[in-house]
Amino acid sequence: RAGPCRTDRDARHAGMKPPLFVQLPLNPAAPFEPTGNIPLAGAMLAAAAGLAPGRVLCQDEADRLGDRALAARIASMEPGIAAFTLYCWNSERSCHVASLVREKAPGTVLVAGGPEASPDNSWLLANGVFDLLVAGEGEPLAGRLLSTGPEGFADLRPESGLLDSGAHSFPPGTYPDPWLSGQLDLRRDGSASVETVRGCPSGCIYCSYRRRHPVPRRMDASAALALCRR
Repeated sequence: RAGPCRTDRDARHAGMKPPLFVQLPLNPAAPFEPTGNIPLAGAMLAAAAGLAPGRVLCQDEADRLGDRALAARIASMEPGIAAFTLYCWNSERSCHVASLVREKAPGTVLVAGGPEASPDNSWLLANGVFDLLVAGEGEPLAGRLLSTGPEGFADLRPESGLLDSGAHSFPPGTYPDPWLSGQLDLRRDGSASVETVRGCPSGCIYCSYRRRHPVPRRMDASAALALCRR
């Protein structure tokens, strides 16, 4: 069974129903096997947008629930926007779950980002389940996107369906930390993954991250130490 989660149903952001971030895990090799599915990306965007805690789907539910149960859970939380993080291991399933959310809550705006949201991902662009795909780093756009109602996405959405956030050079630590802002629970596992480097020098051909950020940006060592102490 999934563990208890906060929903913050009464929260409102810019006059609309609050968004919900969803990150689906690796497919486990055995039932109830832990996956290490820490939704850092969604939590970072929620923190950057200044959202109240509880806007990231509970990790236990994301890891344990099947597709229809997940869709029902997301729909029951009545988010104005359901934003999925897409990696090579969860894109196909995320699209399927998003399509089920569309059936159960047709008024929910479906958005996706992550390494798989890129101009050369023809399969994802042709899928059409998401109202908007966002390529690149989302923090600079988070406040604007998450305060936009369904009617506003018609103006933001390019003809291709993919919005490119553009080139950025901010180092880690520029935006609020997802742990310290309460988007992620430090008490859950007794440990925390902290971003001190952004970018990847590896040349993995399946990942758009290395093309966008081939030169890592590093947090100053003293700032990283201070963050860990906090």
